[in-house]
Amino acid sequence: MKAAERWTMALPYRLWNLPSLDKEGWRAAPGWFETGIPPVKQDRYGTMWRRVRGEGGFSLLELMIVVAVIGILAAIAYPSYQDSVRKSRRADAKSVLLNAAQWMERFYTENNRYHQNRAGTAVALPVGLTQAPIEGGTKYYNISLTDCAGAAAVTANTFTLSAVRIAGTAQANDRCGTLTLTNTGVRGVCVAAPPTADECWR
Repeated sequence: MKAAERWTMALPYRLWNLPSLDKEGWRAAPGWFETGIPPVKQDRYGTMWRRVRGEGGFSLLELMIVVAVIGILAAIAYPSYQDSVRKSRRADAKSVLLNAAQWMERFYTENNRYHQNRAGTAVALPVGLTQAPIEGGTKYYNISLTDCAGAAAVTANTFTLSAVRIAGTAQANDRCGTLTLTNTGVRGVCVAAPPTADECWR
């Protein structure tokens, strides 16, 4: 006979012999093991409840395992998140470099040279193209007409633009370092590979 069938048959007899309510409002039903069914209790309304091992809560070991799993996932996910944020800031810097290069080309078209205008005044990038990102209060890169050594890098026929990480910001330790862009469209980085320019400009 199945356990469910034995339960149905044994139920009337056991209910008749249940003791009075305990201090928590339960009637214990000892002796149910003859039917092969786990211990049960009856509440003050006569409803029978089956007690299942382990339903009362988590053990300390289980909690420690959960904490360990969360720690492992965080250790994997957080660095990936940080790398994604840094990549987003590099994208802002690259965008400003490209805009500055276009501005330099317009300057050359008007003055027939990169380094100064027709009056002989040295070229200077517009204020809006000297830092990245353009919008937002926190800046992570300074944009200038310099090379990897920080020296001026503009002549009558050539220029090099650099996006230099600003010290003390969250981008200061970005692995790609300084990003560069020349008048011929060559994209570079001022760090020894890896990473390569292709990786950082991707």
